[in-house]
Amino acid sequence: MAIDEAMLSSAGKASALPTVRFYRWSEPTISLGHFQRFTEAEQLGSPFNRLAVVRRITGGGAILHDAELTYSLVLPADHRLVDKCGPQALYLAVHRALITVLSSFGLSAQLRSGSRPASQQKGPFFCFERANPSDVMVCGRKIAGSAQRRTLKALLQHGSLMLDNPLAQPGLTTLAEHRLSRPADADALAGAWANELANTLGLNLVQGNLSEAETALAEQLLAKYASDEWTKRR
Repeated sequence: MAIDEAMLSSAGKASALPTVRFYRWSEPTISLGHFQRFTEAEQLGSPFNRLAVVRRITGGGAILHDAELTYSLVLPADHRLVDKCGPQALYLAVHRALITVLSSFGLSAQLRSGSRPASQQKGPFFCFERANPSDVMVCGRKIAGSAQRRTLKALLQHGSLMLDNPLAQPGLTTLAEHRLSRPADADALAGAWANELANTLGLNLVQGNLSEAETALAEQLLAKYASDEWTKRR
């Protein structure tokens, strides 16, 4: 979360580049949406009430980061899908790119239809129990969702793709059910998704590392995300 915020903070500077990042979590963790109340996490039953909790700077419902693939995308405010379009445009672009990639892996996915954008501040506790027209669906169930944070200079969008369900969340569809949960599959899928995003967003992506400034800022922000003051602020 600190790295994602550091990327967003640097994105409006002249030397910063649009960035796509994929990552996994070292232990099962619940990320709260920016507006969610910490007491909701405290009221969860076992095993969820024993997990680490962190608060995001983006809205939406909580996500259990465990056997899943997290992505983040940072674009400058003058990018065509940020400057001239509403929030849904980038959700749809990123999720359609994922649908194309999943098809190449032999999995049929589609966008949710017949629903209106949900309030990012209201709804069920977990993101994957909420409905948005841009959700990626497999067999009638949500398999990927995203959230955003906008500043005057840039936009951060990050989201989650469910790979497996080791904690047995009720009603959750995952790639494991379709034999796409091996680490090699996740790595290959991330690479293919990055390439498809490059085509969709008109970017020339090259593999790289955070800048020195981004790394330094992320290290500073670690204290914020590790603090009870931030996590329990609502």
